[in-house]
Amino acid sequence: LRAALERAFALDAWLPNEATSKLFCSMEKLPSPPDLYFRVVRALYSADASLDVVGDMIAQDPSMTAKILQAVNSSATALQNPVISPFEAVQYLGVEATRSLILLAHTYSYFDQQRGAGVSVEELWRHSLRCGRIAQRIAEVEEADAELVEAAYTAGILHDIGKLGISDEILKKPSGLTEHEYEIIKRHPIVGFELIKHNDYLSSAAKIVLCHHERWDGTGYPRGLKGK
Repeated sequence: LRAALERAFALDAWLPNEATSKLFCSMEKLPSPPDLYFRVVRALYSADASLDVVGDMIAQDPSMTAKILQAVNSSATALQNPVISPFEAVQYLGVEATRSLILLAHTYSYFDQQRGAGVSVEELWRHSLRCGRIAQRIAEVEEADAELVEAAYTAGILHDIGKLGISDEILKKPSGLTEHEYEIIKRHPIVGFELIKHNDYLSSAAKIVLCHHERWDGTGYPRGLKGK
């Protein structure tokens, strides 16, 4: 518990300013990880861990099964033969990516239910899968170790999760954004950071989510970081 609290306080130091607390007070609720997520994590890290067991757990949740199979069979993966079972999906994705996808799929489903019909959740889901695969492929080409390849995929699929907290009127606006609307858009890295920062297994990805719009010259957001 102490270690978890220390990590949480350490990550809080990454937030840009006190306005963040006001932002989250205005949000009705942030989703908690599903029970399936915790059961899968326990299974993956148990002494007798088995991908068969994890696949069976996912198969018991039809909605999660559909999302996991969609992720594996997306056009970004370019598989020759479709994956048709949760067990095959877990084998292909690996431990960290499976865990992250379960959390991501649950969070997307939560916001989909909260926001009603006609939203862009599905579009954002597909975008996240594409970015995750691209990040994973870059890591593979750079001959990174297996752990970093999985971490790249996780960061890629989670990078825009904070956009789930922004209204579609702004996200899908056909014309240019007002200054106020752009300021709202610039909050999405903070929202994403808050959604995952307390998860022990995603704390490193949380920093990437927060900083994915920073630029070398300091013109990025939300912290305006510059240089190395």
